[in-house]
Amino acid sequence: MILHNSLREQIKSYLLSPESSDLAKKWGSQEQVLEELTEGYIEYKKEYSGSIKDYLE
Repeated sequence: MILHNSLREQIKSYLLSPESSDLAKKWGSQEQVLEELTEGYIEYKKEYSGSIKDYLE
């Protein structure tokens, strides 16, 4: 999957945040967080153009 640079930077920034660590504990791994963000958030962004935090709430 090819990500636009701004989406890549948003996802990278989120993965480095403390919130991402909390999700990794909840979901089992950082890989699951990355997968959710690259698949689910991109579709959400196309339709609603909200932030990652909006998507996860």
